[in-house]
Amino acid sequence: MIWPIKAIVPMTALGLMWRVFKEGGRITLSWWNVHAGAELLFFFWYVYHKRALNAMKPTADQYEYMDLDKQQSFDPVGSLEENISYFDDILKGVGKAREKYAMRRHEIVKWFCDPSGNMPEKLEHLREGDIKSWFAWAFFRKDYYGRTEEVEEDCGEELERMVHIVEAWIKYEFPPGRNHPNITPIRLTLDGIRSVPHPIIHYVVTHFGCVTAAKICFKMRGFTSKKVGGVDFWTKAPKSGKESGPAIVVISGIGIGLVAYVTMIDGLLKNYPNRRFILSDLPEYSMRVTAKVDIVSPRNRATALATIIGEGGAHVIGHSLGSVVISWLIRLAPVRTVRGCTFIDPVCFFLFNASVAANFCYRIPLTPLDCLVSYFVGKELYVSNALHRHFRWDLNALRPKMLEGIPTAVILADHDHFVPSHAVERHLAANAKHVRVTTLKDHSHAQFCVMPSSTAKILEEIKMVDDELNNNAKLEVGARRWKQSGRSRSVNRRK
Repeated sequence: MIWPIKAIVPMTALGLMWRVFKEGGRITLSWWNVHAGAELLFFFWYVYHKRALNAMKPTADQYEYMDLDKQQSFDPVGSLEENISYFDDILKGVGKAREKYAMRRHEIVKWFCDPSGNMPEKLEHLREGDIKSWFAWAFFRKDYYGRTEEVEEDCGEELERMVHIVEAWIKYEFPPGRNHPNITPIRLTLDGIRSVPHPIIHYVVTHFGCVTAAKICFKMRGFTSKKVGGVDFWTKAPKSGKESGPAIVVISGIGIGLVAYVTMIDGLLKNYPNRRFILSDLPEYSMRVTAKVDIVSPRNRATALATIIGEGGAHVIGHSLGSVVISWLIRLAPVRTVRGCTFIDPVCFFLFNASVAANFCYRIPLTPLDCLVSYFVGKELYVSNALHRHFRWDLNALRPKMLEGIPTAVILADHDHFVPSHAVERHLAANAKHVRVTTLKDHSHAQFCVMPSSTAKILEEIKMVDDELNNNAKLEVGARRWKQSGRSRSVNRRK
């Protein structure tokens, strides 16, 4: 199914050259020649733009925090010991120590691949320098291979300590040296952009068709398009003119944008007619062509969304990569901006595990679904650029402790090819017991978008979170009134 689409660009080039040769060097103005010429020019544009994007590095703004107090409260990366303790929670109940250590070693190996994207067969293929390169990127945002002496001088002792901790954790001692370039760690923001050319028709659908469909769908439903702080969004006021609770925010993931969630949004509009709605997508992850890619940083997006939401807070619903936006709001926005949250197919809870990055960006697709997603989404130039140059796993990863005091539901897919759903479920069960976790049986990633019955289950989970949120609000009002009445009684006694 994919090969005919992949063949469009080379076949049009060959066809155009054949027609020029056949017609003696002349080119007639026909539909075929115009299309072939356009595909050829677009391919050269792709090569030029990929080279330019590959040369870009993450901007300094992405490393900044809006609130220094929050930066002190939450270590964005987390210590190596803390990440290892999370792995231990996942590996509980394994049984024999030998099996446990084998699984731990497998977790390390998954962070490495050869130039083709294949995972090393054995841990013995890794060297101490390879492990240091991985940690230098993950914890210090440095390129160990490119600047070994400089990195060793800046953080060599810390890297050495980390290697010893991991060696004790997996009961294995790495030999000195490194296996680069045969095997390299997965380093999203340092590795080259892994994309392939797509035909013009692909962008006609994603850039024009899906955007136009979204405009029609949401305008028909009474939404208005606005922009604050560089963030585009759709908003709709309560039907009665008065809000009956916090705003409801829907944030899309990687794909075709908000139009994929129309069924779920219709259900929300029906269930909550007197709530303010805010719909926000991530254009950089929606396969749209732009000559200059201006990606809003996590800090700026969190600030803009907090301004849009206002002091009343919101129940935020995020799907797939939209879940990391919830992480930004919790980390960087003012307290109580997120009053409740619902995560659907979330990628934010298990980013210290290689499964999400490896399965989506590096591994060779094996199933037909993997091939479709890899070609149409994962290997698309602008999505790949956003992932390889603007994806900050330390900011995107959400620690369960950050959800304390926030009513939360997590909906997972049983057969998710990108998110290790069963591991995420165990991770949350061990570290966030108040979080409601629901697994959709026999579902793959984002399958609920085309299954109304699954959307209905998700709406039920959203309602439970919303009910808990409203109950908490009533308790707060009651406590506030009790304090006020207590003060008035004390004043009357004094009189």
